[in-house]
Amino acid sequence: MKRIKLTVASILLGGMCYAQCTSDVRTELEKERQAIEYRLLDMIDAIRMDMYYGKVFEDAGMYYINEINEIRAQNHRLANTIDTTYVETDVYYTEYNTN
Repeated sequence: MKRIKLTVASILLGGMCYAQCTSDVRTELEKERQAIEYRLLDMIDAIRMDMYYGKVFEDAGMYYINEINEIRAQNHRLANTIDTTYVETDVYYTEYNTN
């Protein structure tokens, strides 16, 4: 009887430990999503700089910034569908949005 209890306990512990393992695919997807997010933020900053120095008209620059914000929102929605534990609000970033 003692062996059966120990066997069942070891199987349960093994199952719990296996369930705690993180998926490499999930972490790779999150790293890729974060890299895309940083690239989009860099693009917004570059457009703002071009607008400041007069290389891009302000109306056109704000149009591009709003389009990039749409892409950022889609990036977040995609991350939410891939990983249901990823909790982040799906908002348009008011720092860059003009609407």
